[in-house]
Order: sequence, then structure tokens, then C-alpha cells
Amino acid sequence: AQPIAFLNFNNKGVLFAIVLVALLAVYYILRRLTLSPYGILIRSVKEDETRVRFLGYPTYFYKWLTFVIASLIAGLAGTLTALNYKFVNPNVMDVHQNVGVVFACLIGGAGKLYGALIGGVVYMLISNYLAIYIQRWEMFLGIALLIIVFRFRKGIWGYVESLGGYFQRRKATHPAG
Repeated sequence: AQPIAFLNFNNKGVLFAIVLVALLAVYYILRRLTLSPYGILIRSVKEDETRVRFLGYPTYFYKWLTFVIASLIAGLAGTLTALNYKFVNPNVMDVHQNVGVVFACLIGGAGKLYGALIGGVVYMLISNYLAIYIQRWEMFLGIALLIIVFRFRKGIWGYVESLGGYFQRRKATHPAG
């Protein structure tokens, strides 16, 4: 049987389009969630769970719901990965891959949606570039990650936001003309 033309997963362009649509959909949903009262409540639970519980909110339920949402996104990512590799191997998700996801979030800026996207791109670029030119690339990747994490505590996106604030303040104090 012939595959449906627009769902031909052997075509890398089609697979890229599916992954891009999934990325945009997940980003849109997460953006809406973080700006909703639910997102405000989850950030409040992160800051001071006891206070939120004292206000009468069932914090266990909201933490559980957040875990379910994160699990759904991880399941979608796993499905897209299986479509890409056309094979499901448990060794694909070894410690290196799991630590890479955490590093990508730290590089981009934990707690920021743009940070996760930027962190993932930067992590993949650094790791792929180093793997081509350096034999023990993991060590240099670790050093690069330490520099990024300790130099830019809020991640790359936090640094970009602070630069934007700096230029806005400078523009306000020194008007053109």
C-alpha cells in the first residue's frame, strides 16, 4: 500500500514540517497556559507552596496536572523521535541524552519558553560542532556549559532580555535628537 502523500514519513521535508507544526502547537499551548491563571498558580506553587495551600488551592492536584502536561509533551517528543529514527531503541535515551535536555534548558534560561528553544538550538550547535573537530568533545562541551551557566545565570535568553532592558533604559535617558 502506498503511504498518503502528505504523511510520507520517509520524506525528510514532510517529517520536518510535522515536527515544526508540533513545535509551534506545543509552544502556543504552553504560552497560553503560562499566561493563564493556571500558570500564575503553578509559578506561585514553585515560589511558596505552603502559602498557596494556605490560600485554599489543592497544590497536589496542580502539581499532578503539570506533570501530566509535561508527560504528554515528552510522549509527543518520543513519538516524533521514533518517526525520525524509524526504530525505537531504549539506548537512544541514555544518560547523555537526558542530561542534554537539562543542559539545554539551563543554557537557554530555565523558566522561559524562548529560553528552552534557544537553549536547545545552542546545545545542538555546540555539541555537533565540537563532535566534528574535537576528539574528546564531551569535556569541552562541559566546560562551555559551565561558562554559559555561571556567566549567564538566567541563561542566554535572560541575558538577551537584560540587554534589551539596558538599551531601553539608555534610550529613555538619552533621547535622540
